[in-house]
Amino acid sequence: MEMSRDAEDDERKAAFQIKREVAASSGKAPDAKTVSKAFESLGTPVQQSASMEKDLETESDDSDVELVPELVQVRQDAWDGSDEQPDEQPQEPDWELVERLKRIAGSDETEEVPHPEIPEAPSLPNLEEPTSEQFHSWLTEEE
Repeated sequence: MEMSRDAEDDERKAAFQIKREVAASSGKAPDAKTVSKAFESLGTPVQQSASMEKDLETESDDSDVELVPELVQVRQDAWDGSDEQPDEQPQEPDWELVERLKRIAGSDETEEVPHPEIPEAPSLPNLEEPTSEQFHSWLTEEE
């Protein structure tokens, strides 16, 4: 009994170790020989490169950045899309618009103006609560 538990435990550990090794190897690229054999089996010519990492790294020339005569000042405020400098004094509000908005906000009456492209919905009759007699008649109609 004790031996079977140890054997089962060893099997679980071995299965876990195999899964772990498979997972670790799945993230690695295959070696160059395996890749070249795979391409040859497909009939594709293989181009050997000395190092893929060296090909990806390119030297950059930052001398133009270092030779800038003045530092650039960056603004942190929001840009409204215009190139004009903001006026020092604020513009006077549109008093007519302000009065209209006050009138609209103060009134309890709202005028509903539907969009011209939206068709008008049909008006439906008001339905009252059905009485027990109507409910009973509906049940008997279905039978």
